[in-house]
Amino acid sequence: MQPADYFAGPVTYLACRGVISGYADGSFRPYQPTTRGQQVKIVVGGFALPAATPPGGGYTFADVPEAAPFYPYIEAAARAGVVSGYTC
Repeated sequence: MQPADYFAGPVTYLACRGVISGYADGSFRPYQPTTRGQQVKIVVGGFALPAATPPGGGYTFADVPEAAPFYPYIEAAARAGVVSGYTC
């Protein structure tokens, strides 16, 4: 990402607020695809939704168990009604 890129301001804004963190080397690669988990993390962080983790094994989606890296963000989005899908 270059400072003159049209998206540099918003990316910097989100990074400074901890909503996005980029790659391990500190770079941002805006033309790379994102996963649904990454997108949900951005939405949850951007709207400062409170964490929501159901007790012991009560996860909302069968394909997002507690061990999934984006589990707390997906659960927060589900609780807030931001995402929906097939329940367990």
